[in-house]
Amino acid sequence: MANPLGRRAFLTALGLGSGALFLPSLLGRRQVRAGAAMPPKRLVIFYTMHGQVTDNWRMRRPGLGEDRPWELPLDDPDPMSFSEVLRPLHEHRQHLLVLDGLSMTSCLGDIILNEHQKGQAHSLTAATVTRVGDGDCVAGGPSVDQLIADHLARPDRLRSLELSVGWTGDRSVVYRRAGERVPIETAPRAAFDRLFPATSGSMVDPAQVTRRSVLDGVQREFDALLPRLGAEDAQKLQLHRDTVRDLERRLDALSGVACDRPASPGDTGDQDTAAGHRASISAFNRIITSALACDLTRVVTLQMGTLSNDICDAPPGDMHADFAHRVTTDAGAKQVMTRYGVVHAREFAELIGLLAQVPEGSGTLLDNTAVLWCSEVATGNHELDQWPVVIAGGASGAFRTGRYLRWPQATPNPHQGLPSWGGGPFVGPPHSKLWVSLCRAMGVNTAQVGDASTVTVDGVRVDLTGPLDRLA
Repeated sequence: MANPLGRRAFLTALGLGSGALFLPSLLGRRQVRAGAAMPPKRLVIFYTMHGQVTDNWRMRRPGLGEDRPWELPLDDPDPMSFSEVLRPLHEHRQHLLVLDGLSMTSCLGDIILNEHQKGQAHSLTAATVTRVGDGDCVAGGPSVDQLIADHLARPDRLRSLELSVGWTGDRSVVYRRAGERVPIETAPRAAFDRLFPATSGSMVDPAQVTRRSVLDGVQREFDALLPRLGAEDAQKLQLHRDTVRDLERRLDALSGVACDRPASPGDTGDQDTAAGHRASISAFNRIITSALACDLTRVVTLQMGTLSNDICDAPPGDMHADFAHRVTTDAGAKQVMTRYGVVHAREFAELIGLLAQVPEGSGTLLDNTAVLWCSEVATGNHELDQWPVVIAGGASGAFRTGRYLRWPQATPNPHQGLPSWGGGPFVGPPHSKLWVSLCRAMGVNTAQVGDASTVTVDGVRVDLTGPLDRLA
């Protein structure tokens, strides 16, 4: 592995001279970490819409069939060795695990419902949905990032960070528990202010720290008022009190963080335009890197909404109905959605490139992080088999990177024979097994994420538990 950039070169590469958002001082952070045996593990999920154009995402070589598992080393220096969609990731190939052939089996075995809504609920939870409203649903369990946050989070820092560019606020795919979506932050400046609340150059403004005495006074008022309230009002007041105490703990913790406060992001503009979208994702990528480098949180999700036409150079038309739905029947739509995937691949590449430039221990921040790219469906026309996933970073050695892994379709398809899309009689390994492996890589000892099993229309039980093979 090449030596990480020095601090001066690193900050220059991030555009410090041009006034861009830069990362915190790494010198102070290294001093804080000097006595630590191992840097903490982190998780970032980069979540996009409409899956991928399978033919232009996957990679194939002569002599490798579809009926057996195989792998390719990602060591070819020629960028053309990568597929069109994945080509922007080529320079990071030694840090990648490309997973080809998985299936959202839990989703296939669930109720018949629009695959976008159902896929959003199942993608990170693998849990049976509950129907709500007219054609909508919510997940029946927590999402994998939240299970991991339960284990990784420090009590004095942000438990997790949920961000979005162009995503509808009430459609978060992150679930704290069954039926409970975790709210998302769509504005880079608001996310920055939440992470770095100071108005001075240090991480915490001394004036904010002195307000802890005010919090103590508020606590006394809470204690006096609580016995006089009814059950519902008492519950609300207790929730507010807990929020205040959480703020106090964060102020105490941040006063000891040895990171300089980064420059605040400016106005990123309308996220539905190409310029606003690009500015927002760039700001969020730097905010994520700063938050992880300063250990302000260890789990982040970044949910991307449907891209507008100008972002991926599409002609007039509805991105969902006119292009995503027609990827198998219209060559023009297929090319639009290929460009759609390339846009996100470039954004993903930018994020992992930033993480790879932060020195940490004997390696980099990326080495201690798992950055995962996935979607709510496999393809724009609602398929749920051949679900494409890319993992970057080794999660402190838990994953053996630099490889492209292919799995055959050998799992009974629970949807086969039902009236909506079902594919063939067999599908790839359940994606819930990937979540088990991810949990274990992060130190969570579990054999199950979401449902333990589903059943085919013929009554065949399909096991959804256990880890995914060949990742280590």
